[in-house]
Amino acid sequence: MDDPRPKLQTLFKAQSVLTRIELRAKAAQAVYMCIALVFGLLALGMLNLAAYLALSDPVGPVWAGVIVAGIDLLLAIVLLKIAKGAEPGPELESAREVRDLAMDALTTDADRVKSQVLAVRDDIKSVTSRIAGITSVVGVIKGALKKRKKERS
Repeated sequence: MDDPRPKLQTLFKAQSVLTRIELRAKAAQAVYMCIALVFGLLALGMLNLAAYLALSDPVGPVWAGVIVAGIDLLLAIVLLKIAKGAEPGPELESAREVRDLAMDALTTDADRVKSQVLAVRDDIKSVTSRIAGITSVVGVIKGALKKRKKERS
């Protein structure tokens, strides 16, 4: 029987390395996204100010603020709907299938090892009971030999 430990150790080490590399890349990506978000918010603020100033002369300052806020609200609602509808792609299902296949294979191996261990345990019990039987027979024979020896003496 092949020892699964080296395979599992290799699997865990490889997964650990992959996870570290992915985490480093994701952390760098998150930092750059945060910086981009800050600049994007600054740009949006400036666009809002420019729109407000452009609309304040023709419609007045109050209505300019209402129009700019309304446009911002509509953009927010559209973006929330898009975000709510964002689902993981087919790669998530593929990853789950691979994980399930690996887990099934490990479970099958574990069940096979368990049955082999139980078979060895049963063999040991059988040998132990045979040895106990032989020991009792040897004890009876010893007793008979001692008794015979005493009778001869």
